[in-house]
Amino acid sequence: IGVTTAKIDQIEGGRPVDNIGLAVSAAELDRRLTSLNGGNRFAINIPPTATPTATYIPTAIHTPTQAPISTATLTPTITPTPTITLTPTATLTPTQTPTPTATYTPTLTPTPIPPFVAVSAGNGHTCGLRANGVAVCRGQLDSPDPSNRFTSIASGWQVGTSSTYACGLHGDGKVTCWEWEAKLPQSEHFSSISTAGKYICGLRSDGVSICWPDYIGQPPDYERFVSISSGSGHACGLRDDGWLACWGDNVPTPPRDEMFKAISVGNMGSRRNYACGLRENGSAVCWPDAIPQEIEDERFTSISASYGYACGLRADSVAICWGGDGYGQASPPEDERFTAISTGEDHACGLRSDGVIVCWGNNYYDQSHPPLR
Repeated sequence: IGVTTAKIDQIEGGRPVDNIGLAVSAAELDRRLTSLNGGNRFAINIPPTATPTATYIPTAIHTPTQAPISTATLTPTITPTPTITLTPTATLTPTQTPTPTATYTPTLTPTPIPPFVAVSAGNGHTCGLRANGVAVCRGQLDSPDPSNRFTSIASGWQVGTSSTYACGLHGDGKVTCWEWEAKLPQSEHFSSISTAGKYICGLRSDGVSICWPDYIGQPPDYERFVSISSGSGHACGLRDDGWLACWGDNVPTPPRDEMFKAISVGNMGSRRNYACGLRENGSAVCWPDAIPQEIEDERFTSISASYGYACGLRADSVAICWGGDGYGQASPPEDERFTAISTGEDHACGLRSDGVIVCWGNNYYDQSHPPLR
């Protein structure tokens, strides 16, 4: 507060005290005065010549006790974030109908089986010739090698035995037989062949007939034929004038006053041979009288004789049979229509216009099985 000369009155008793020249700070002055007065406060009077006396009431300098700042350990209150359970909203994906994948299945076109164009019944077997030239047999005779191609076929048997065979004619006129042990005429070329029993005859394109085995006999050298039919050890040929010539074992003598357009020979067993022919008007006659000699009121386009019976094919394609019928071989189906007919030992077969073969009679060897296709 500067340096001043102060008149100091004793506060307590009002006694003045000596003037004291001080050149102290206010704080120091206050301390000193307080110690002089025994710890009592003084009032300082400033002389009139100076600045007006101010009664100084020394204020104890109070250093405020600073309240300690309490260090608070703050445990933060964590407000838990509420767990939100999300219920998923099901998004319905529409069920898509899958587009079907087209699976390519190749259409297999089966190779059509050629129909039959010819049929030949034998002893316990039946053979058919397909349009492609392949021969197929059933019963007790196997089919020939399928590599063979034929234009016609003929089945045979030996009467009274189980021996059976068949022959086929190739396009070049050569003959192939299967299940046949006799020697074939390799140097000859034929236009047709006929088999029955143990006797085979071939007809050449010049009308000459050659038969084998040789020991049975040969036709007259001077004869020329348009068709030929062989039986069990004998045969007959039809000339272009309609007359017949027969040869071999136990030859049935043909009628001398008859002319024919077709011929077929058969056998009755015990070396009893016979033959049947078709007249120009289609009527049938057989000789000798081993089977009915004449079928009245019937007209045929073809005829086939066999072991004790014969069958003819009418113009309306109906088959008519007569003679022995012990196995039903002379009882053809009435509802069938045929384009060709063939008689075996005790069964017969017909060829339909659709190329199907139908047989009837004895079926012991499966030779008359349901239609051959």
